[in-house]
Amino acid sequence: MRIVHGRGRGSKNRQPVLKGKLRKWLRLRDEVLAFCQAPAHDGGGGALLVLSLFLVGNFQNFLDSTQIMLLGLFEVTSLLFVVSTLFFSATTAILAIRKHRPWRLLPVVLSLAAAGGLFGLHWLFKFLLVWLNPVN
Repeated sequence: MRIVHGRGRGSKNRQPVLKGKLRKWLRLRDEVLAFCQAPAHDGGGGALLVLSLFLVGNFQNFLDSTQIMLLGLFEVTSLLFVVSTLFFSATTAILAIRKHRPWRLLPVVLSLAAAGGLFGLHWLFKFLLVWLNPVN
C-alpha cells in the first residue's frame, strides 16, 4: 500500500513532520512487514510503500472478491449489450420494412446473430459466478 504523507513544505522551517512520525509508528506495528520510500513516480520523498501482513493474509480473499465482482460486471454488461443490440435490430428492421428496402435487413440478421452470441456470453458469466461463488 502507498501512504502519502507529503514533503512537509508547509510546516514550520519547511521540515517534514509526518514523515518521521509515520516511520516511527510503522516500526511499532506488528502488522507491518516492511516499508520504504516510494519511487519518484509514486510520490518520492513524500510517500512510503508499506507491505502489511493484513494485505498479504487477505490477498486471496481480495482476488476472489475481485474476480466475483468482475464476473458480475461482465454479466450485467453483456446483458446490456444484448438489449441494445436487440433494440438496434428492431429499429433497423422497422425502418427497412417501412421504406421497402429489404437489403437493409442484412444488418438486422447480423446484429441478431451478435445478440445470440452475447446472450450466450451472458449465461457463461452467470454460470461462472455460480460456480466460483458457491452458497455457504
